[in-house]
Amino acid sequence: MNVIYAVIGCLLLLCQCKQDTVELPPTVAALVGTWTLMQPDSAASTTLVFSLDTANPPHDIVSFYVQGKGLQNTYTGRMYATVDGTMQLQELTQTASIDLASAVDQINRLYLTKLGSTARFNQLPDGTLQLFFGSPSSGKLSYNKSR
Repeated sequence: MNVIYAVIGCLLLLCQCKQDTVELPPTVAALVGTWTLMQPDSAASTTLVFSLDTANPPHDIVSFYVQGKGLQNTYTGRMYATVDGTMQLQELTQTASIDLASAVDQINRLYLTKLGSTARFNQLPDGTLQLFFGSPSSGKLSYNKSR
């Protein structure tokens, strides 16, 4: 009986061991880096940066920090992605003050609304990242990765 308990104890200890490195699925790992908005408006040089949230190792869902720069503001948030292409952004905040009457700020707010309602991502063979959103109407944001 003691042997059975010893075997069960060893199995429990092995299950609790953590790996030092976690291998990300290639579709999700490809998100890491700096992306530049190409469509619907590339004139603003809007960027989106994905960095892995190392405090929350990936399991079925991979956690990222996101940050970026718009026309005259910066933003930060958290993003969660899965292998099947679903994506959710949370805690998306602007770090610069806004002028509600400014056309530039209206463009920034519209972009952040679209980005904040992202539900799915897809990376095309040419490397283009597409983020599909559902607010204020459905559409997609397209990005190229900065080299």
